[in-house]
Amino acid sequence: MILSVLSLGFALMLTVVVVLHYRRRAASSAQDSLLTDDMIRQIEQQGRLDLEDEEPLDLDEIRELEEQFWEESWDEPEEW
Repeated sequence: MILSVLSLGFALMLTVVVVLHYRRRAASSAQDSLLTDDMIRQIEQQGRLDLEDEEPLDLDEIRELEEQFWEESWDEPEEW
């Protein structure tokens, strides 16, 4: 009886360790940020972030796509 309780306790402890290991591993890979330390320093010094490789937004293209979206016909939901 005591041996089975100890075995169950050990199995639970081992399960918790494995789950925590994978959660920490997943969290650390999700923390790969788009902001680097240099970017943060630039924000602190200048109050903004200038990105060199970004293209300016094409407002005409955005407006056209929005109009196309709203002009689409929407199917009415089916009644059950």
